[in-house]
Amino acid sequence: VTDIFAGREKQKGYFIEPSYRFGNDNQFGLFTRYSYWDNNAGDDNSSDAVKQADFGMNYWLTPTVVFKADYQNQSGASDDDGFNLGVGYSF
Repeated sequence: VTDIFAGREKQKGYFIEPSYRFGNDNQFGLFTRYSYWDNNAGDDNSSDAVKQADFGMNYWLTPTVVFKADYQNQSGASDDDGFNLGVGYSF
């Protein structure tokens, strides 16, 4: 059981996310995000580090409701590419 958790006492990662809003009343937005993380950074033999790049756009229906779409390209341990849709609400 202890081997499952080997290296997990240390984790590391970072991301950077530039974005830009435009259009009438700034209702459209574009963004990109680059992320890197390693949940098993304490294991020198681990190759679990993940790099992910996201490219997406947002559309604000109202100042408090946003529709979101993005494509993610992931490489590393999981290599999971995907397309995401979402709705956000702030109050």
